[in-house]
Amino acid sequence: MSELLSGSKKVVVSVSAVNKDSIVEALRIAVGIAAGQNPLDIALLFSGDGVVNGLIDRYNEEYDKYYVAAQAHNVSIFIDEYCLNLRSLDDAESIRPGFQIVKREEILAMLGNADVHVRL
Repeated sequence: MSELLSGSKKVVVSVSAVNKDSIVEALRIAVGIAAGQNPLDIALLFSGDGVVNGLIDRYNEEYDKYYVAAQAHNVSIFIDEYCLNLRSLDDAESIRPGFQIVKREEILAMLGNADVHVRL
């Protein structure tokens, strides 16, 4: 129990779907978890079809507000390189700033080290 109170828990929120509001929904959930009383290490991971959320041209008017909140709560945002490549979206210039492109091995390690995995 003391480990939970010390804030050492790692949480991965993964998004593998895409719709008009899925980027904001994912950020809202990650920020909500991060803003709790006990600080947690939050990673937001976009994979599968969810990688489309990381494209610069996908706009939602509430995105900026939630992205700033995610930064304020130290939420790390990752996007699956393999899934980008499958969709021919491997141009780093087309990915939103602040999104870190990660390899499958890094994702497996991230999920393996997570105390909690929330799938959206």
